[in-house]
Amino acid sequence: PTHITSNLSASEIETHYGLRVRSRLREMVNLISYDKTTNDKR
Repeated sequence: PTHITSNLSASEIETHYGLRVRSRLREMVNLISYDKTTNDKR
């Protein structure tokens, strides 16, 4: 498996890389999102 991590939001990914990349990532990955206030992110 391939793991991809980013501190960018979906809209920031679209701004930097374009709608096409954002769309491709959404269809190819399983998104795991953490609340910014969560201390334990294991």
